[in-house]
Amino acid sequence: MASVRKRGQTVHSEAREVIRRVISKCDEEARTGNLQHLMKQSNLRVKNYTGVSVRTISSIRKEGDAAGETPLTTPGKKRPYSEEKKFHMDDFDRSVVRDVVSDFYLVRKKVPTVPKLLIALKEKLYFPWKEETLRRLLHQMGFKWKRCNKLRKILIERPDLVNWRARYLRDIQRFRHEKRPIFYIDETWVDNNLTFGKCWSSEEVPGVLTNTSSSNRLIVVNAGSTYGFLKGAALIFRAGKASGDYHGQMNANNFEKWAEEKLMPNLPEKIVIVMDNAPYHCHQENKAPTKYAVKKEMIDWLQSNNIQCSADMKKFQLYELIEKHKPKENVYRIDVALKRRGHAVLRLPPYMCELNPIELAWAKIKRVVKGNNIRGNLSLTKLEEATREAQSSVSKIHWEGFTNHTLKLEQHYWEQDGLMEDAIDKFVIELGGMDSSDSEVSDDSEEEISDIELAQPLPSTSDD
Repeated sequence: MASVRKRGQTVHSEAREVIRRVISKCDEEARTGNLQHLMKQSNLRVKNYTGVSVRTISSIRKEGDAAGETPLTTPGKKRPYSEEKKFHMDDFDRSVVRDVVSDFYLVRKKVPTVPKLLIALKEKLYFPWKEETLRRLLHQMGFKWKRCNKLRKILIERPDLVNWRARYLRDIQRFRHEKRPIFYIDETWVDNNLTFGKCWSSEEVPGVLTNTSSSNRLIVVNAGSTYGFLKGAALIFRAGKASGDYHGQMNANNFEKWAEEKLMPNLPEKIVIVMDNAPYHCHQENKAPTKYAVKKEMIDWLQSNNIQCSADMKKFQLYELIEKHKPKENVYRIDVALKRRGHAVLRLPPYMCELNPIELAWAKIKRVVKGNNIRGNLSLTKLEEATREAQSSVSKIHWEGFTNHTLKLEQHYWEQDGLMEDAIDKFVIELGGMDSSDSEVSDDSEEEISDIELAQPLPSTSDD
C-alpha cells in the first residue's frame, strides 16, 4: 500500500497537474454516468486519468510492487550503468531482425512476442543482450505493438516506413525499365588499426568490418554503379584536420562541395542518384524558422519568400505566417542541385543500407587495407596510398556482383512486403480487428499471445 502524504507537505506543480486531470476526468465520468474504460483495463484507466503513458505506468507499477511500503522517489541521474547501454547493432544485422519478424508471420504463421523473437534472433546472429534491449531495438527500427479488439497485441512495422520502402522499390524498378544509369553514393572511414569482428555476411557476400577508433582516420567519399566507381569522383581526406580544402568530419558543407566539384562534373546525363538520409545529405533548401527562432530570422525568411510582414508584428504573428506559407515537404539542397542538371534522386528507406551496393565495395576496400596493414601502424600517408590502391582493386566485375546481389534483395523485399500485408491482415481479422486508436501499446505489460494457426496458406504475390 502506498504511503499517505504527510499533512502540510508541498504538492509540486507536476503532481498538481496530474491531480487536476484526475479531478476533471472523474467529474466527466460522474456527469455521463459511464466509465471511459472498462474496470479491468486498469492501465488504460490510469492513463486516461493522469495523462501518463502506459509504458510509464507499467514501469511505476513494477517499481511499486518491488518497493512495498517504501515511498517511490524521483529516478536519480547517477543510475547504475547497464551493460545493455553499450548496445550497438549495424544496419546489416538490423535487416536480420526484420527477416526474423517476417519469418514468424510467413513461415511459422504465429504472432511474434519479444521472448520468442529473442530466442529466434540468437539462433541467427550474436545478440548477447536481453528482452528490454530487443524492445528498444524494435522501436528504433520502426516497429510498434498495436492492440486488436480482443485485447491482444500484434507487432507491426510503422506504415510510413513500409510505404517508403514500397515507393523506393517501385521507383527504382521503373528507372531500371527506362534503362537509366543508377549511381550510388556514400561515405565511409578507413583507419590504421582496422580489425575484423562480428559482422554481417552471406554465402555470396563477405562481411562488413566493425567500427574502431584511431587518431589516423581517413574519410572516403565516392559514387559507383554497375560499371564501377565513377571516374574522377573519389575523395579521401583526413578526419579532424582543421586545414585544407576538406577538413573536420563529413558534414553538409564538405558533402556539397564534393558533389559540386567531383560528382556532378563527371556524371553522365540523366542518371539516377541513390543516397541514404544521413544528416549531411539532408541540408534543407529554404528551411523555415521554428517557433524558437529569433524575430529577425523570422522576418528575413518571410521577406526572402515575398511574404508581407512588418517589424512591429509579434513573434506569434510572424510564426503564423511562416506556418501558412512554409513548404509542405522538405526540399534538400543536394536534390535541387542534381535535379537542376536533369538527374533524379532516390532516398533509401531507413535501416536499409543493404540496398546500397557501395556498402559492399567499402567492405572489400577495408579488407584489402587490413590485409596490407599487418602491424596496424600505417602512417597517414601510407594509409592513404593503401586506400587508393584498394579502391582501384574494386573492378567492374566486383560491382556487377554487388549490384546483382542488391537486385535480389530488392525482389526479396518487394515480395516479402506483399506477403506480410496479407499475413498481418489475416491475424488482425482473427483477433477481431485493429484498435482504431493510433497510440502505441506498452511492451512492459506484454501479454503472452497464443499461437494462432491460419487455416489456409498465404496467397503468393507476383512482381508488378
